[in-house]
Formats: sequence, C-alpha cells, structure tokens
Amino acid sequence: MDSEADAWFFRNKRYLEERLEVSEGTKRVLEFLEGQKEPGSWTGKNILEIGACYGYNLKYLSDRLGTTCYGIEPSAAAINYGKEKYNGVIHLEQGTSDDLPYESEKFDVVIMGFCMYWVERKYLMRTVAEADRVLKENGYLMLIDFDTAMPYKRVNVHNSEVWTYKMQYVNLFLANPQYYLVNKTNYSDNSMAFSEDIQERISFNVLYKEKIEDAYVRN
Repeated sequence: MDSEADAWFFRNKRYLEERLEVSEGTKRVLEFLEGQKEPGSWTGKNILEIGACYGYNLKYLSDRLGTTCYGIEPSAAAINYGKEKYNGVIHLEQGTSDDLPYESEKFDVVIMGFCMYWVERKYLMRTVAEADRVLKENGYLMLIDFDTAMPYKRVNVHNSEVWTYKMQYVNLFLANPQYYLVNKTNYSDNSMAFSEDIQERISFNVLYKEKIEDAYVRN
C-alpha cells in the first residue's frame, strides 16, 4: 500500500490505456460464463474482481454480460482514475484482499487475476477466507495466476522492498470440499502456448462453490 500500489499503476498506465484488448484471462472468464447459461441470464448478477486496477476488465464484462461489477484495488490513484473514466458504472473501492468491505455471500463470481502472487504471506490465508466469505454458494471463483510446480519467492524487479510469490494457489481453495475444479487451462506469460520455462507458466482456473450439503456425505 505504501510503496508499490500507486507505483505499479503509474508504471503501467500508458500501456493499459493504449492496449486495445482486455487481459487474456478476462476473455476466458467471459467465454466460460457465456457458456454456462442462456444469453442474458447473467444480467443483474454481481461480479467482484480483487485487484481490479481501474476497472477496465470489469467494464468489458459488464458491457457484455449486463452484470453489476465491483472492484477492489490497493492503488488510490487507479481507483480515482477508474471512477472518473467510467463515471461510476463500475463500483470501485480502495482496499486489500485480506479485508474485503462487502457483505457475506454477495457475489455470484469472484475473479482473482494475478492478485495472489502479490499478497504478503501473513495475509495469504485471510485472503482465501475473505474470497470464500463473499462468494455465494453455487458461485464461481476465477483464479488466474502463475502456476509453478513448487513455490518460488522472487524480489520485484521494480521495487526491492516488495516480494512476489509463485505457487499453485488453486490448491488453497481445493483443500475445502466445497470447491470443485471445473476447468484448468495452462498457457504462458508470453504466448497462448504452454511454456517449458517454469517461471513463465500461467493457469486459468474455474472453481465452483458447492452447497455445504452437496459437498459432504452424511453419516
């Protein structure tokens, strides 16, 4: 919050403004959601993106699905820019993943795209718990992040005071029997092909949150 949130936004702002398309992960989110229900059935549903920057991915989804979209982001500069750019169409708030300012079971879809690898380890399990808290039963968790076979801790090349962490974050949720892995697709940071370089591997994961009574066998 003190040293990297706004710095990341200002460092990437020009690239984000000039990019003609949204992230690859968001296109995959749209493709999956459109394939699950009849056209128009997502209208009125709520989507949350944790680590939303100024909301460009959410605007893309809102326009195509008719959803109400919320985003939380640690950068105050990104939030202010998004509010001005989209004139309140996207509901943006400054905050962090370990303390979400939303009521429990508010969202039908929660998206965490390249969010978890920034989270300080002392807040990691609180982040998992908060994402689970705000996601409805029968909702979807979309997790897009680096996907290494073993955990890696790496210093941020732009800020030596901030570390990043690569691991298979999907396993933190799958430890809970309520979560079912619907889809996992691997690609790389540089192309849509699988990379032999372990540091470049990315996965797009869709998890379905079962009702408690469906996740456990009664005895």
